[in-house]
Amino acid sequence: MRSDRSLLAVAALAIGLGGCSNYYYLGSSDADCFPAIRSEDSPFERANRSFLRWWQSSDYCRRLREEFARSFLASLPDFGVLRPRQQVVVGNIATFLVGVRNESMNTASPDFDVLIEAWVGVVPPAAPTFTTPQRYMGLAPQAENRTTVDVPVPTQGRPIDVLLRVTADPPAATGGAVREADENNNVREGTFRIF
Repeated sequence: MRSDRSLLAVAALAIGLGGCSNYYYLGSSDADCFPAIRSEDSPFERANRSFLRWWQSSDYCRRLREEFARSFLASLPDFGVLRPRQQVVVGNIATFLVGVRNESMNTASPDFDVLIEAWVGVVPPAAPTFTTPQRYMGLAPQAENRTTVDVPVPTQGRPIDVLLRVTADPPAATGGAVREADENNNVREGTFRIF
């Protein structure tokens, strides 16, 4: 009778340990913080999916994903559009200096488009009175490319305001062809009074 109880206790312990190892077989490794969990994923049993969801919702996994995202973004180019500057006005031509800088510390950019728009005597949402697409060569980290653009302005009715907008990697032209660390610094504009 005593041996039967011992055997029953060993069997219960084995079943219990089997259940634990089955439930937690994924462990709690860093790699388990990242895989997407879908209900149709056959390699994960329901109990394992529950544990994986719990583990991925932990503060540790959240911090790990944030750190990964920061390191991933650091390896992307980052276009910073330089504020346009007025250079000179000759007759009915106003010349402006525009440019783009790759703010990334370690990643060069591929070639990309730049859209330059001007509103002469009107403001958005009116259509721009002048538009020119440019193609910039790839930029090394911390490098910049500057160019001048000539905008026609009327000789009568001055002074007149010119709103100049510069967009790097414009969605209208390319759908945003270059993936960047920061997509929020791709547009700069300035208003200039032409006398």
